Amino acid sequence: MKKIGIIVIASVAVLALGWLGWRAIGRTDVGADAPAAVVSRRDLSASVLATGSIRPQVGAEVKVGSRVSGVLQKLHFNIGDAVRRGDLIAELDDRDLRARVAQAEAALEAAEARLALVRLGSREQEIAQARSAVTDAEATRALAEKQLQRQTALFAEKLVPQSEVDLAVKNLDSAAARLDAERERLALVERKYLPEDVAVVSAQAAEARASLSLARTQLSYGRIAAPIDGVIASVSTQEGEAIAAGFQAPTFVTLVDLDRLQADAFVDETDIGKIAAGQRAVLTVDAFPDRDFAGTVVAILPKALIQQNVVYYDTVVELDPSDGLLRPDMTASVRILVGERKGVLVVPTPAIKREEAERVVYVLDEGRVVRRVVRTGWRDGGFTEIVGGLAEGERVLTGAVPPG
Repeated sequence: MKKIGIIVIASVAVLALGWLGWRAIGRTDVGADAPAAVVSRRDLSASVLATGSIRPQVGAEVKVGSRVSGVLQKLHFNIGDAVRRGDLIAELDDRDLRARVAQAEAALEAAEARLALVRLGSREQEIAQARSAVTDAEATRALAEKQLQRQTALFAEKLVPQSEVDLAVKNLDSAAARLDAERERLALVERKYLPEDVAVVSAQAAEARASLSLARTQLSYGRIAAPIDGVIASVSTQEGEAIAAGFQAPTFVTLVDLDRLQADAFVDETDIGKIAAGQRAVLTVDAFPDRDFAGTVVAILPKALIQQNVVYYDTVVELDPSDGLLRPDMTASVRILVGERKGVLVVPTPAIKREEAERVVYVLDEGRVVRRVVRTGWRDGGFTEIVGGLAEGERVLTGAVPPG
């Protein structure tokens, strides 16, 4: 029995030593000042980085020119000046344009006067005179008809020769012909102008009105106004210079709306599949390194850009208003947010170590360090998502792991 007791006591001692040895495996004493972080929850976002440049949006850069030839008389703004839509930018010497307007106005007055005369028709005096002539012709015809009757009766009694009867017939025919002519003349006087005449004169008046409208429009081109809100980016014509307008309008100034800018971000082909319209983006420029500017992806251009055998795609990011700080052609670093996860477990990225094929962290447990294999997810801004292997509230080393 004594041997059995000794064996039991020895076995318990061996088990106790084994348990203490197992507790010691993977654990190392560590000082209280070792750099550590608490496993916590936060929102993460995945992003794609790209380099690009700032450019005006379509329609945000306008070259303002003249549509008529002339001499630049006055330029009201200079480079860097802010203008509002409708502000008068430049004026041409418009004396010849005003003369054309006066000429067109006179031509229109003449055409409208002719139209009024045609629509009015004949005067009352002309109509009365024509009617009087018809009445006189009717009386002459009636008289000639009676004269023929008398001559015919006298000829039957053989009191006059045949020649008198023939003369009476001739006079009657002449009177009848004159009556017909006077009646036709009266009809023409009463309807002096045909509908076709009115249409022709109306068309001439319409042409005169169109010519006047064109002249006035060309006169308005002598005053050049700003088509958009913006800033004068360049001035290419000075006061006193002659301008010859042809197929291409000569440019006075170039306007840029600094509130309507975009960034052309060149995304690597390996990341372009993650990009879609509507994603938010954040960019920085060298001029303001401590400030972030926001925008939204609006398009991905289909044509690739190849540089040093690397394929890039132009991703257009429409920028939010920047209070006029951003300028065209600035170089920008663009971060496009392709996804977001809320309330996930994270640790600082330096806490995760790669050992062989595993990702591990070292957890602080009552002054000792425990090696723990973990599964990771997204990375964002110095933090890495922990999918498995850690619990919220645990503390992990973020610095070098103590030896042993």
